[in-house]
Amino acid sequence: MERIFFPLPPLTEQYRIVSEIEHWFALINQIEQDKLDLQEAIKQAKNKILNIAIHGKLVPQDPSDEPASELLKRINPKAEITCDNAHSRKLPNGWSKCHLKDALLIIMGQSPNGETINQINGIEFHQGKLYFSDIFVQSSNVYTSEPKKMAEKDSILLCVRAPVGIVNIVTRSVCIGRGLCALKPKKGNSKFYFYWLQTLQNIFERKATGTTFKAISSETVKNECIALPPLAEQQRIVQKIDELFSTLDNIQKALEV
Repeated sequence: MERIFFPLPPLTEQYRIVSEIEHWFALINQIEQDKLDLQEAIKQAKNKILNIAIHGKLVPQDPSDEPASELLKRINPKAEITCDNAHSRKLPNGWSKCHLKDALLIIMGQSPNGETINQINGIEFHQGKLYFSDIFVQSSNVYTSEPKKMAEKDSILLCVRAPVGIVNIVTRSVCIGRGLCALKPKKGNSKFYFYWLQTLQNIFERKATGTTFKAISSETVKNECIALPPLAEQQRIVQKIDELFSTLDNIQKALEV
């Protein structure tokens, strides 16, 4: 170290250099903090959009839409369309309260025999959120030759073991293990239910039980209440959310450049 040469400015210039560096570093730190604040604001904005959507305030109601009660009767004549929770009070016109099991086919995962799991061929296998992205489940490099429980194409995969409540949409049929639950709309838009289920994450977390691993049961999932809009309004809600989220995502990408 003693033999290393470096250019040494005059003492007064050293002070000016230090002052200038500190000025620019302070500015850079402020920009970085502003970026973090904006990223948090984007996250909060998305949560607010979802909250507004599930309360029927994101898009206007259309009196000509078939009421959700008629939709429920058609897909499940035995559906209980009267349940209550914080989300489903003071329903907009045409909306109905129901349990998730009334609108969705729900399949709890079951892990295949360990000897059938490999990384070469068979049915694609998912155990948790390892291959989750923002919306769609990415391809796994894990397979099983003897699947126990299958999630159909366009199902929503829900994490039922820690971390509880995280969701993604799968665009192909896959095998699911105990850490996941598959929810397939009996009639309607998978993306609508994907957005709805995101608002239930905190509720599922509060209802989770267990000491080593927090988990929720099939009954907890099946009996959770939602406020269901008419099918046509579901489409309008998804379209509006996609539009708003796209704008926010573009801002997010600009921050990462």
